[in-house]
Amino acid sequence: MKKYIWTYNSPSISIRENNVETLCEKINSIENLQDKNKINKWIIHNTLQKKIKKPRDIVLRISRRQI
Repeated sequence: MKKYIWTYNSPSISIRENNVETLCEKINSIENLQDKNKINKWIIHNTLQKKIKKPRDIVLRISRRQI
């Protein structure tokens, strides 16, 4: 199984995590996202697989690197 380091970079903060679920929790709390706009691991994975045609700006700031 492949392991990744997930990174979120915005103009104000930078977050690195080993787990995508933890990254989502931190992003949701820091960006103060409402229930409707919260991100989860499935939104991120679908965006990386290009299943979402118009992804949100917050999701585009997330990247991963294989370790």
